[in-house]
Amino acid sequence: MSSPEHADARDAGNTVTLDILRRAQAGERAAFDELFLSVEPKLQLYIRMRYTTPGQVGAREGVEDILQRTYMEALRVFDTFEYRGAGSFYRWMREIARLCIARTFDVHRKARCRDAALEVPLDAMPAGQAGEVAAGARNLEPPSSPSRRVRRDEKLAALGRALEEIPDHYREVVVLHKIEERSFAETASILGRTEAACKMIYFRAMRALRKQLGKDRGMADATELS
Repeated sequence: MSSPEHADARDAGNTVTLDILRRAQAGERAAFDELFLSVEPKLQLYIRMRYTTPGQVGAREGVEDILQRTYMEALRVFDTFEYRGAGSFYRWMREIARLCIARTFDVHRKARCRDAALEVPLDAMPAGQAGEVAAGARNLEPPSSPSRRVRRDEKLAALGRALEEIPDHYREVVVLHKIEERSFAETASILGRTEAACKMIYFRAMRALRKQLGKDRGMADATELS
């Protein structure tokens, strides 16, 4: 696990502070939970957008289940995390969430083939440890007031609804660039478009999102996840 000791000074103002990261690397569970909570809103939205079933975006229950699985897996393998500057923890968590989604799809596919429900754990964890980690995931509380958490969840839900309403090509650019934090160059490569085209689509998509959010009273600022 790479140390953040020589990180760029600009990272100090990031939501995921270097101090919290150092404490988490030293084995402090509360610090890890704080790291997780700092990326949870965007991570949850990422899962909601990527965990889809035919004809609909992922159900709330499915999203929360994958979010919990992501937490459990990240806690288990945290010693493999390599600090690579601001945003690296979110990108690492996003990749774990992607794998959890893929595994869930695989389970569903096998279940359909056998016409039976399956329950497949992420990895073989000792029963006691798995129970403890799962309990921790269920009982996470943010380092903020309950009213702030409620407000954040409302904004997240509003943004999710708005994303579902905009055109598909708008949504894909927003998900890749804003939620997955990919550069316009990466986004263009994935979509087979030019960077200029992606920037134009992103500008129009954000304008459409804000217009859509304007229909949700008090949610005009929901494009900023915090």
